[in-house]
Amino acid sequence: MNSKDIHDLLDTERRLYSNSKTEFSKRIGITKSRYNALMKTLFANKVNGGATFNTISPILEKLGYEIKILKKDQKKTKKKSD
Repeated sequence: MNSKDIHDLLDTERRLYSNSKTEFSKRIGITKSRYNALMKTLFANKVNGGATFNTISPILEKLGYEIKILKKDQKKTKKKSD
């Protein structure tokens, strides 16, 4: 999932369950101006200088989402021996 996908998810949540950006911002525990800046950053889908995991994780958890990181397949990451 890239940051554009997270932007779309947050935007959908806001439109479905809140009457305004201010109300939604209070629900997720940030200011409206911080919400607007975050959404612009997520929409830009930047690799460097974008929104961090530590910023997005608490917001998604407040909305009821569970974040799972799957284990990396060790077979695919082993280096080939010469």
